[in-house]
Amino acid sequence: MRLVALIDGPLPAEFEGCVGVIDPLLEAVTDSPAGQHASAVARAILSEAPGVRLLSIPVFKARLAARTSDLVTALERAGESGAQIVHCSLGLARNDPAVAAAIAALGDRIVVASAPARGDPVWPAALPSVIGVQGDARCGQGEWSRLDLPAADFGACPASQGIAGASIAAAHLTGILAAQRVTTDAEARAFLNAGAAHVGRERRTGDA
Repeated sequence: MRLVALIDGPLPAEFEGCVGVIDPLLEAVTDSPAGQHASAVARAILSEAPGVRLLSIPVFKARLAARTSDLVTALERAGESGAQIVHCSLGLARNDPAVAAAIAALGDRIVVASAPARGDPVWPAALPSVIGVQGDARCGQGEWSRLDLPAADFGACPASQGIAGASIAAAHLTGILAAQRVTTDAEARAFLNAGAAHVGRERRTGDA
């Protein structure tokens, strides 16, 4: 089964599907909000791809905030791990050259990152070689939308077990891709473009 590098909070070593924890943040604890967030994201991935293997690479400590340097280190660890898919449950407000370089070093690896449904683009989701995902209420389990927005390429189911948001949507899409045989960014995008349940952004009350 595919190996997904989960860049988020720390997963417990005994978590279903977890094959290891690469912990550059020794202070990270699994019962913190960051750990709970990682577990929710992991469950959403597993709901789409039962049996997927997860490699936890924490960038959050107790709270959901990460330094750019920690993200760069995590991306480097993901590249060294041999993971077929790299999942990032975070977004930075600016396009940092070090992050862009770390993403570029992953080559044609599939990289999925969360993006908020409102507001300005965030990184790494807005990078052209990253599959940016936001929540789309039109999508249920196993579904996704093609958005082609500056902030996000695709949308996906935004909820899982009572938790909702962009991180969960990105996790659903990561799971969908992990269940397929796609191995490169180009293959992943071709698969997603062909199978989208919806095309165009979700229209919400108050939208022009």
